[in-house]
Amino acid sequence: MAIVRADEAPSDRVVELCQEALRQVPEGNTELRALVAFWMGHACLNLGDDTAADRAFDLVAQMESEGESQTIGLVMRGLRAWTNLSRGRLHDAAAICRDAQRSIVEPAEETGQRLPMACYVYIVLGQVYLQWNELEAAARLLERGIELGELTTIERPILVEGYCALARLRSVEGRFEQGLTLIDKAEQTMRLWRGDPGYVPAFRARIWLWRARVEDDSHYLDRAIAWADQHSPQDTEEHSLELQTFVCVRIAQYRAYGTPDLEMVLSMLAKQIRAAEASDRVDWQIQVLTLRALALQAGGPAAGPVPTNGGEPGTSGL
Repeated sequence: MAIVRADEAPSDRVVELCQEALRQVPEGNTELRALVAFWMGHACLNLGDDTAADRAFDLVAQMESEGESQTIGLVMRGLRAWTNLSRGRLHDAAAICRDAQRSIVEPAEETGQRLPMACYVYIVLGQVYLQWNELEAAARLLERGIELGELTTIERPILVEGYCALARLRSVEGRFEQGLTLIDKAEQTMRLWRGDPGYVPAFRARIWLWRARVEDDSHYLDRAIAWADQHSPQDTEEHSLELQTFVCVRIAQYRAYGTPDLEMVLSMLAKQIRAAEASDRVDWQIQVLTLRALALQAGGPAAGPVPTNGGEPGTSGL
């Protein structure tokens, strides 16, 4: 019941169902128990409870060692790597992926097997290499992950991540049309998964911003501004790619046209900074502190200080 409802019920309800299932499934049925624990961990991630997710995935790992299911092991390790990536723990994410490659993926591929669930390992590791600016390795890993992810109809979230990461890489290379085509694929996949485009249009707006800067073409900046005008995000203390993209657009708009003033942007960032500092997400802290530095630089002394619990702008790029 928990597995059937995993993609239907609210995440807190899925956790309850999984807990009940674990009480009822016999101890000897390690594969089914591992699958239930996996979905419980996945639901905990959706709820933002990384600690509970880690406990669930530890349970999966324990049962995986007792059973023979490579599929569950791959997905579990991929999700754990993905969680570490989101926390900014790039070396931990890479280590998990490389271990999965050595112990599961490479032995299977040497015998001619293709493991669609290895898409997690390739796509997460590709994102790590992208952040390390090792573009050739990142492209190879992301392309392989997308190829495998397209063989399944259930791993759409990680496939969306793969499309968006490869789109970012192509844009860094100046291959903007390829990047936008990948964003179109990501949006289509997101609609099949959730019924709406989700955060994907924000990635498209970022590509327009980058293209406007590289090609010195205000047409693409204006397209990004039009997106921001139509998709003003909620002023939230939760991590939000849309909000960060909105901030990027408004900063670029102010630099180009002198309007609107950045007071609202700085207010949004103040909330984001407080929330990021209270979390264990290093990547989020770097992102919002860098955005604050850019907003203050663009606005000059008139922008004034932003209340915060401490911390100085990071030096990493966006």
